[in-house]
Amino acid sequence: AAARDLGMAIVIVGTGSRQRFPSPALLRPLIDARIGFEIMDLPAACRTYNILVGEGRAVAAALMFDTPA
Repeated sequence: AAARDLGMAIVIVGTGSRQRFPSPALLRPLIDARIGFEIMDLPAACRTYNILVGEGRAVAAALMFDTPA
């Protein structure tokens, strides 16, 4: 709901050092709100976010960081 309330058209999901697909239940609010999303590793998510912001797109980033062992 927060992405919808902020007027985001797409959410970039960065999943740490490797690409991991979240549970479909976690993505359901984005799907229901008709907000696009892309799942990628953290470095790719940051690069993609910067490109889309540079283009003036309404984008948000949800970033997950790996915890040190």
